[in-house]
Amino acid sequence: MSKIDHPEMLTRGPMAHVVRFVFLCQIPILTPLIIMVYSKIFAADFYHHTIREFPNLLAFFLRDRDLGAKMRGVSLSEGMVSPAEGRIAFWDKLSHNDTMPIKGAGFTVSKLLGFDAPHFQTGIVFYLSPGNYHHVHAPCDLTVEGYFEIPGKLESVAPALIKKKPQLFAENLRHVILARTSDNRRLAVVLVGAKNVGNIHCPKLAGFEPESDISYKKGELLGYFTLGSTVVMLLDEDISPIMPVGSPIDVLDTLEHR
Repeated sequence: MSKIDHPEMLTRGPMAHVVRFVFLCQIPILTPLIIMVYSKIFAADFYHHTIREFPNLLAFFLRDRDLGAKMRGVSLSEGMVSPAEGRIAFWDKLSHNDTMPIKGAGFTVSKLLGFDAPHFQTGIVFYLSPGNYHHVHAPCDLTVEGYFEIPGKLESVAPALIKKKPQLFAENLRHVILARTSDNRRLAVVLVGAKNVGNIHCPKLAGFEPESDISYKKGELLGYFTLGSTVVMLLDEDISPIMPVGSPIDVLDTLEHR
């Protein structure tokens, strides 16, 4: 379990220099054009911001949202909520066969987390496209019991690749958050890095130690990607899907009805 590092942009691979130039470019005429083209290609919502607010494409990628109205709704619900905006890539019961990746999930639990965890029963994978909001929020009130980085590749994590790469999400760099909910359920939230760039930031957890006493309220910012990717959530109870795989989901949408 390695220490968490926070470089500005962790880039690898043959396209690393190109990626850095495109995302960090601050040329007055070129930068707005880059942002506009990017937003069109990936159907990225500006969330009421204007293009002039962003000094470069990275700032646009990290744009925030006014979640005030959704947070008021969250405060009235008892069930878990979605930690991210994206699409449901997997939602099913988990198996714990270390040699056979769970069909359609992109991981075995032990390889994803780095240890056996047979208590987890349900897995949900949220795929964030390049145009999505890339902040991750707490799905419920929780207390962090563990936080660590698992080194790995920085390859594409598009769910369509799972058939060719059945350990897709368990092979890339990832940050693992282990937590216990306010009603004593166990939960894991895994943030997975993406192709070429794998920065993952959880500011409140920087320098985390086992004796740290860190908690989050439901809907509170948990972390964010500086480019990426995918969020995998593991739960220690059977939670039946309320929507099919492939469905779009917004951050703070309800995941269970209680």
